[in-house]
Amino acid sequence: MRANARVQCDGVAWGLVETPLGRVGLGWRGDVVTAVVLEPELDLEPEPAANVFQARSPAGRLMSRRSFSLPSETPPVLPPDWLLREILAYCRQPHFRFSVLTEPAGTPFQRRVWRAISAIPVGCTRTYSEVAAELGSSPRAVGGACRANPYPLLVPCHRVVALNGLGGFSGDTKGRLLAFKRRLLAHEGARSA
Repeated sequence: MRANARVQCDGVAWGLVETPLGRVGLGWRGDVVTAVVLEPELDLEPEPAANVFQARSPAGRLMSRRSFSLPSETPPVLPPDWLLREILAYCRQPHFRFSVLTEPAGTPFQRRVWRAISAIPVGCTRTYSEVAAELGSSPRAVGGACRANPYPLLVPCHRVVALNGLGGFSGDTKGRLLAFKRRLLAHEGARSA
């Protein structure tokens, strides 16, 4: 695992980590995780501070989840040890249980969905329909809550799949994020990988 750069934006520090599973963007404030962004696109050109890192903020402000911009003068700094240890532990052992604190995020419904998918055991998958039936909701609403998840890996929305295939991942229905979902499921030994 290799950690790259850290920048500050709105009091949140951001780091980029290359793991055996793929690139992971991490946001934190103090000892609390504020965001996890999988396979962010990199833009190493200087950007205005407001555009340094774009993701869905825990306050719900919608930003691009795919762009990770680092000003070229930003020195390489590792994300904090407490966060790197947990990411590395999961990459080595899929049954590792994350213990990091996360910043409160989402609507009451989204939080219900995230609790339900957090209960899916490692190596197992459930369909959007199954999660929806458990919550008395619709598969589309469950998919929307999965897409809005600011903490993929920590809240394992990759374990939710479509009836006939993988479905989407973080709003992507093909491409690098879906490939990341496949890698996560294979890492965990899920049959749907």
